Amino acid sequence: MKSETVVPAESSYPTPIRSEKYTYLELPTVTNAITDTFVAVKELEFEEGGNSLSKTVYTYINQPAFRDHGRPEKQMSWVSQEKSTTQTWTYEYLVSGQLKQSITTESFDGISSQDVTDYSLYSGQTLAHIDYTDVHDTFAYDKLNRLLKATTALGTPYETVRQQEYDRLGDGMGSRLVVTDANGVKTRYILDGLGQLCEVEKQDMDDFSEKNVDVFRMVQKRNYNAQNQCVEMVEIDWLLTENGGPLEQRTSKALEYDGWGEVYRTTDSTGVVSISETDPISLTKTEGTEGQGLIKTHRNTLGLITKVELIQKNGRQCSQVEYFTMFECNGFDRVTRTTWPDSREVTTLYSAQTASAWLESVSIDGLVVGEQSFDGLGRVKRKNVGKRTTTQTYLGNASEPSQVTTHKGYQSSFAYEPALGYALTGVTGDDATDAYEYDPKSGIARLLKGAYSTQDLKHFSSEFLESENIKLNQGGTFSTAYKYIYHGRQVASLHRRQRAAPCGRLKSQRFTFDAYDNLIEVVTGFQDGSQNTASYSFSSRDPTQLTAVTNSNPELRPRIGLEYNANGCLTRDEQGRSLEYDSRSPLMVVHDMGGNIISQYHYDTAGRLVCLSVPGQADHHLFYRDKKLIASRTGDRKLGYLYSWSSFTSGEINPYAYCLGDPVNRIDPSGHWGFLKKIGAWFKKS
Repeated sequence: MKSETVVPAESSYPTPIRSEKYTYLELPTVTNAITDTFVAVKELEFEEGGNSLSKTVYTYINQPAFRDHGRPEKQMSWVSQEKSTTQTWTYEYLVSGQLKQSITTESFDGISSQDVTDYSLYSGQTLAHIDYTDVHDTFAYDKLNRLLKATTALGTPYETVRQQEYDRLGDGMGSRLVVTDANGVKTRYILDGLGQLCEVEKQDMDDFSEKNVDVFRMVQKRNYNAQNQCVEMVEIDWLLTENGGPLEQRTSKALEYDGWGEVYRTTDSTGVVSISETDPISLTKTEGTEGQGLIKTHRNTLGLITKVELIQKNGRQCSQVEYFTMFECNGFDRVTRTTWPDSREVTTLYSAQTASAWLESVSIDGLVVGEQSFDGLGRVKRKNVGKRTTTQTYLGNASEPSQVTTHKGYQSSFAYEPALGYALTGVTGDDATDAYEYDPKSGIARLLKGAYSTQDLKHFSSEFLESENIKLNQGGTFSTAYKYIYHGRQVASLHRRQRAAPCGRLKSQRFTFDAYDNLIEVVTGFQDGSQNTASYSFSSRDPTQLTAVTNSNPELRPRIGLEYNANGCLTRDEQGRSLEYDSRSPLMVVHDMGGNIISQYHYDTAGRLVCLSVPGQADHHLFYRDKKLIASRTGDRKLGYLYSWSSFTSGEINPYAYCLGDPVNRIDPSGHWGFLKKIGAWFKKS
C-alpha cells in the first residue's frame, strides 16, 4: 500500500481529508530463503488537508547471517520537527529458549528510559520484566500457558508473590481457580462448563476462633438463564455477631435483558430499579432511575453525541429550549475550541511534541487562565494559574517530582519507593518533615510521621483496619482497636434547624455567573418584600480571585474586602481576620483584628485536618475512617469561595469557586455542605 486517503461524507461541519502515506525499503532475506529480498515500511506520514501531522521513520537490523535480521532496530517519531522521540531495540539470547528485548526511549531533551522484557521463544509469554524504574517482575506458567506465579519487586524489601492454581471439578461441574494473594489469603473462583463465573469464595483469615482451619466463605454468587445470561448477582458480606458467630449480609442485583441481549434494567435488593436502555436503531441511550428523571442521549452514525435530553418522571422534557455547544478539533481529534450556549469560548492548546492530549494552555474569550509545560517524558515542569507559577523538578526518569517550588518561593522535597509504584515515603518542606512507611506485603501505609502526630496502623490479612495508635508529638495518645460485627444499632440521625437570615426568611434567589464560572451577582428576595443584591469583584491579575463583595441592603455590610498572599491564599477575610499558611498552603492560624489567635489547625501526613485548637477551650480532634477523603481545604460558605486555589487538573476553569454554576445542590465530594442563605457549593478537590 502506497497511501490510504479517507474522504468524509458531505455534511454541514468542516470535515478535512486525512491520508496515510507509506515509503518502503528493500532488505535481503536470510540464506536459503524462497526470495532474495523482502520489503518493510521505511516511513509513515499522516497528513490532513495536505499538511503533515506526524511522521515516523523505521530502521531494521540488516544482518542476514544473524537470527535478529529484519527485527526493528530504531524508530524516530515527530509531531513537530524540532521535538522527536527515538526508540532503540536490542536483543539478547542469554538462556536457551528465551529472548531478552530491551527498548530504550530517548526524548527530544535528552531524557531516556529503558524497558526490558524476557520472552519465551516457545510460547511468546512474558517471563520477566524490568520497567523504567528498575523494578523486576517474574512470571511462571504451566504447560497450558496459564499463569502459575507472579513475583513483583524481586529482590527488594517489598517483594511479593501471587499464585494461581487450577482444578477440574468432578461430574462435569466445571473448574476452579484458586488465587493466593501477597498476604497468603486464598480466593476460589468456581466456573461452570462454559467458563462462566458462578461462585466466589474467600478464605476467612480474620476468624481467629478457627485460625487453624481453612475456612472459606462465599462472597459472590451468580445465576444464569437458558441463554447463558447472568440474571442475578449476589454479593455476600460476613460480620460477627455479638456472641462471636459469623452472620452473612446479602445484597443482590436482578438483571433484565432487551431484545439485543444487553442489560437494560437492574433491580437491587432495596427495590431501586436502574435503567440503561440502548436502541441501536434510533441511536439513543436512556439512563436513570425508574420513577425518577431520565437522561436520553442521541448519537450520529459515527457514535458522536448530537443531543442530550433531560426527561422528568412524568415523561416530559425539562426544557423545550435547545442549547447548542460547538466543538472544534485538531488533526489528532483533540478539542481545541468549545463555544458554549452563552457564546463563551474556551480555547485549548496542546503540547506540540505528542499526539496525546497533553494540555498546555486554556483561555476564556482570549484571556489565558492556565498554562503548563512538559518535558520529553510528559512530566509537568511548570504550571501557571492566574499569575502564580509552580515549578516541578525530577530525578532521572522518575515519574513523580522530587521538588516543588511555589510562587512564593517555598520548596518541598519528595521521596518515593519505586517498588510500590512510586508510593510517597517522605516530604521535606521549609517548616515540616513527613515520613511514610508501608507494609512490605500489601503496600498499605502502616506508619505515618508528621509534624503534629505519628499514626501507627495495623491491618488484618484481609486488609481491614485492625488497630490504630495516634501519638501527638506534644503529648497525648489515641488508641483504637476495631472489630467488625453486626449490631442492630442506629446508623444515622438527621436533625434540621432553620434560622432566619439578618434580613428575614428567604423567598427567592437569582444567581449570575461570568465566563469563568464566577458568581458575579446574587439577588436575594426576602419574605418581607425587601431584597439584597450582592455584587462580586475580582482581581485584574487573576479573574477568578475574589477581592470584594458589595451589598445593597442597608442591614448588611456595604462592602467586604479580601486580601491574598503571593501563593494565592486568602490572608484577610470578610471579618477582617488574618490567616496564616505553611509552605504547602494549608491554613494554620487565624488571628482577629487585634492580632490575637482565634484558632489553630493541625494536619496529618495526608493533609487532613486532625485537630482544631481554640484558646481557652479543649482541642477538638478529628478522626478519619474512609480513604476517600484524602485532603481538606478550608473555605467560607458566606462568600462561596475557597481560601486557597488549586490547579486546573479536574476539568473546571475556576480554581477558587466551589459553586461552579450549581448553587442548588451545595455539597462537595468531601462532604462540605452549604445552606440557602450561605450561597455556595461544590468544593473542588485538588
